[in-house]
Amino acid sequence: KLKAAGLAVDGVEREGDPKSVILDYAKEIRASRIVVGSRGASGVDRLLLGSVAARVLRGAPCSVWIIRPGLTGLPRKVLLATDGSEYSEQAARSLTVHPLPPSTEVRAMSVVEYYLPPEVTLLQPPGVDPTRVNQIREQAMATAEDAVDGANRILESTYPNRSQAISVLLEKPAELIVREAKEWGADWITMGSHGRHGAARFLVGS
Repeated sequence: KLKAAGLAVDGVEREGDPKSVILDYAKEIRASRIVVGSRGASGVDRLLLGSVAARVLRGAPCSVWIIRPGLTGLPRKVLLATDGSEYSEQAARSLTVHPLPPSTEVRAMSVVEYYLPPEVTLLQPPGVDPTRVNQIREQAMATAEDAVDGANRILESTYPNRSQAISVLLEKPAELIVREAKEWGADWITMGSHGRHGAARFLVGS
């Protein structure tokens, strides 16, 4: 099938644990991308709890495409999850390096995350200045809006059919991203591997 599409193809067979063999071979040939299927039969739990796709995603030395059942042909709707970090910008640029058809709908989404100091809570107990809480929330909203604007600037010359979504952190960011993808009917989610908070917030594990 790959040859019929005009690609130069070779094949290799190796023995061993699939997860380790794939990662080792990707490093050996200095792959720039790994493409792997995922059954997705049990939803997100299966993806995160030790499947081949999840292990490859966590340990890959390069970008990974995980293809779920149901995607036949090119994606028509792509959800780009961004927090404005360098890695998120690279994810956005990846959609322009090998662009999809101009008719593809791309939605840039960012989650408003804010972390209140220990002495400040969402309940705003007596003695806590509500102005400070509002400032923290406003800064977080501005960060999310900047992230979406930055993604749109990268995508605007390639994808005229764009939209945006900003969600306030009422659940974990991953849950909000998955919900947005389902409600919008996305065929593909694109995101960077690290967020604004450094390697400790490696997105695959959060």
